[in-house]
Amino acid sequence: MSCVLETCVRMAWHADHREWAALETVFAPTVRMDYTSLYGGSPQEMTAAELVAGWRDGLSRFRLTQHLTANYLVQERTATAATVVAAVQSTHEAPNDRGAPVWRIGGDFRFELTAEDGDWRIRAITFDLAWAEGNRALLG
Repeated sequence: MSCVLETCVRMAWHADHREWAALETVFAPTVRMDYTSLYGGSPQEMTAAELVAGWRDGLSRFRLTQHLTANYLVQERTATAATVVAAVQSTHEAPNDRGAPVWRIGGDFRFELTAEDGDWRIRAITFDLAWAEGNRALLG
């Protein structure tokens, strides 16, 4: 059985190393994503496969990414559910003709997890943007 914190760490690791099949295994079948502090709009619910496909498409425009997560706190935990918060700093790098090659953001993640088939799976992520610097135009 995976531990709660390992599941959260694996999400960033697999995304940065472009390990798409492994990344899909950290998510519950349906995932609620709230990145409204960064992009606006409203939270989205999607399948794990749709989420990973979207990340694969979005991250492919970068030569590299690094999502550093730290200061994990398990806020709630039962036998089948957990809530974890963590600080995050993300670096995105892509040579381009629109300015600086780097965009960095920082803030906090809130993970909601569920125990499924003996493993912890992420069923919701909220990103709370605290700061950003660099070339946001790298997003496309």
